[in-house]
Amino acid sequence: MIGYKNLDALKEEMESCSIRRTLDQVRDDMPLKTVHYEIIEMSDAHRKFYDAVKEGVKEEADRVELKSGNLLALTTRLRQATACPSVLTTQDIESIKVNRAFEYIEEITSQGEKVVVFSMFKEPLNKLAAKLEGFRFSLNTGDTPDSLAMANMVRFQDDPGEQVFLGTFGKCGTGFTLNSSMYLVCIDTPYTFSLFEQGYQRIHRISNTRPAFIKVLVCSDTIDVRVQEIIETKKELGEYLVDGVADGKSISSKLTDELRSIITNL
Repeated sequence: MIGYKNLDALKEEMESCSIRRTLDQVRDDMPLKTVHYEIIEMSDAHRKFYDAVKEGVKEEADRVELKSGNLLALTTRLRQATACPSVLTTQDIESIKVNRAFEYIEEITSQGEKVVVFSMFKEPLNKLAAKLEGFRFSLNTGDTPDSLAMANMVRFQDDPGEQVFLGTFGKCGTGFTLNSSMYLVCIDTPYTFSLFEQGYQRIHRISNTRPAFIKVLVCSDTIDVRVQEIIETKKELGEYLVDGVADGKSISSKLTDELRSIITNL
């Protein structure tokens, strides 16, 4: 059954076999959480590179049918261009997001606090790691063995001197507890709200006694802005399926429109 075409039937099936605690039932046990989307401006060189990639994507889109598979590939290229240009070019173009994340690391650690940095891609984390000479940190991506990533998590949790935990959403977005830090910086986010939520819940745990602060870096006038709109749409979809909030048909229509407009409206 194709879910987005049969939302009402899918919701009925889920309700027949699910037992869950609602947010209202656990709200008093949850620490405060603040999610802030910071709009940042790319440098002239970064903007010029992004615009070139965007034009290439538009030209390619004119030659293919915009189905979900190639649509995802095209949009991923744009997201890589905002996160870390070196993924796509050998030109020496600094990433404004990597630089901004480094500034946050300096600021947060100078106050004696720890910080977690997540990205969808390993390349911006590799670039960021190269800047962290003098910091005690770990790098945890798909290239990191599971045993080493878990050991890095334990050290980050237990060692007061361990300052920074770098991880990809794919590697560390679930199954990791990193709540020795109050701070999470997201260089970018997944396409779905549920995966983003899973990611920030690494520091936002019921057992916390301190609030959680999540900073999401968004490059102005880029694919980043559209991704945030998609996340909000998919958040509505999840709320409909699980909690019966909103209208399923209108959400399904919105999702289809988002997928088709993300390239055509570049």
